[in-house]
Amino acid sequence: MIARHRASADLLKTPESLRDLTVSLDNVGGAARVAGDHAEAAKAYGESLEVRRELVDRLKTPESSRDLLVSLNHLGRAARAAGDHGAAAKAYGEMLAVSRDLADRLQTPRSLRDLCASLHSGCSLSIEMSDHERAEEFLDEGEALARKLPEFMRPEADQAFARLRQRLHWN
Repeated sequence: MIARHRASADLLKTPESLRDLTVSLDNVGGAARVAGDHAEAAKAYGESLEVRRELVDRLKTPESSRDLLVSLNHLGRAARAAGDHGAAAKAYGEMLAVSRDLADRLQTPRSLRDLCASLHSGCSLSIEMSDHERAEEFLDEGEALARKLPEFMRPEADQAFARLRQRLHWN
């Protein structure tokens, strides 16, 4: 499947063929992560990230930026699983910057929820790294932002941040 998507992307270079390739690469990365092959996961996610950067540069759409968020999240999770907190922090830092930009520009429930997710990832990693001050900053901002979400989205965000607050105070 990935060979077909890679050939299609190389031949056509259309946004659709390139996005299909990133989805296939994300699937390969996910399978590798589940199998415990962190190097292969990071390689696949990194390739997906580069293609998605190209799409953001080309298209400049909220959808392409959101796809970039997905790749950054995958790469951050793979780095965390491999114990590479520096690489995870870099991926999550960029993810936070992109999600802030989208939330500022769009102010949609989805963009605000994505920003909450980015803050959650940063907080969780900060707790792992024993950077409690930074974790508290992420947590405070995330909880305040969660209150701005539509009612139907709020419980999930509130619960996620409440679990992080418990973890923070257990450490």
